[in-house]
Amino acid sequence: MIFRTLGLLLLVITTASAEVVYLENTTRIPVPGRGPESIALDSMGFIYSGLSNGSIIRITPSSYEVEVIAHSKGVPLGIEFNSNGKLFVADANLGLLAVEKKGVRVLTNQSEGEKFRLTDDLAISKTGTIFFTDASNKYNVKQVMMEFRDQKPRGRLLAYSNAGSTFTLKDNLSFANGVALSPDETFLLICETKSREISRLWLSGPNQGKLEKVTEINGYPDNITIDSSGNYWVSVIHPNRNSELVGFRLSSDLEVMNEVRLPEGERIRGATSLLHKEGLIYIGSNVEKFITVAGIPKRWQ
Repeated sequence: MIFRTLGLLLLVITTASAEVVYLENTTRIPVPGRGPESIALDSMGFIYSGLSNGSIIRITPSSYEVEVIAHSKGVPLGIEFNSNGKLFVADANLGLLAVEKKGVRVLTNQSEGEKFRLTDDLAISKTGTIFFTDASNKYNVKQVMMEFRDQKPRGRLLAYSNAGSTFTLKDNLSFANGVALSPDETFLLICETKSREISRLWLSGPNQGKLEKVTEINGYPDNITIDSSGNYWVSVIHPNRNSELVGFRLSSDLEVMNEVRLPEGERIRGATSLLHKEGLIYIGSNVEKFITVAGIPKRWQ
């Protein structure tokens, strides 16, 4: 997630080598509330998201009919399915949630005696371990601007095991935001929004446990997802909130390949997630009342 107003100075990192990709054939799907922050698709192509009013929604792909399937009574941000098709949510106020037939269930809301203040995003391994972020250990979702003015790194990367235990992998992260697993699950990528960087934490191999900065981003990186080709899609919040720039595509080697923009003349406020599936990009926002679906030109797929 990211703040609603940017009253901060942006250090511009040059991405001159990144070729611009303009998306095409955009569709806006209205949703019953603001802030479809993050997006997930199930095996049938149904679209899922959480809204700032606490609703967790499902959208029929053929008709774009919207159904509220659960209500967290919090602020659902990150959303993802595990390999068995079970849906999980990172709720800013409540912690890590499982979405079940009877509603939502809190899996964890603290680690090592310290409660989460701003649970943000999640990534799930093939074996079921849930890696997730707590953006700040001091400020909540309504106090994000205070967190950014503070400048002290307060974010955490955590893990929730199949056995039900929660543990901290790394702390002192600079607003730990989006998180993604590599295809072979040897490392995690974490968006550190305040420092405008993407970091890598090695989960196995000779560098196990090592955290390293790998990419600087022109803008404030929010969420990060991976597609079936092993490319990473990073959404960015731009100082010009109403912007056609929505993010960047990174190669599997973490090189910035493309700057991703809406068709010329189109704008969105607060692009917080980019999800690439079968030639389409699903774009989330923390302020808009719609999800954007856009096509990628064939030569870029």
